[in-house]
Amino acid sequence: VMLQKDQINEREKFRTMYDLHLKKTYSFLKEHEIPYLDVNYLDLIEEPETLLSSIIDFCSVDHSVIDLVSAIKPELYRNRK
Repeated sequence: VMLQKDQINEREKFRTMYDLHLKKTYSFLKEHEIPYLDVNYLDLIEEPETLLSSIIDFCSVDHSVIDLVSAIKPELYRNRK
C-alpha cells in the first residue's frame, strides 16, 4: 500500500514539473516570437490526415499526407485509453 502512495506522489511530482516546463517553453516561444504548432499524439493517431495536413503546412514541406500516414504507429502509443 505504501508503494502505491509513493508512486502516486512521484507521478504528481513529475506532472507538476512537466506542467512548469511546458509553461516556460510556451513563454519562451511567445517572448521570442517563435512560431510553433501544438500536436497531441493521441489526436494524431485518431485523426492523422487532419493533423498531418496542418504539420505539412506549418513546416512548408513538400510531402503528401499519404506519404506520412505510414510513419504513425498507434501500437507504440503508451498512454492508451
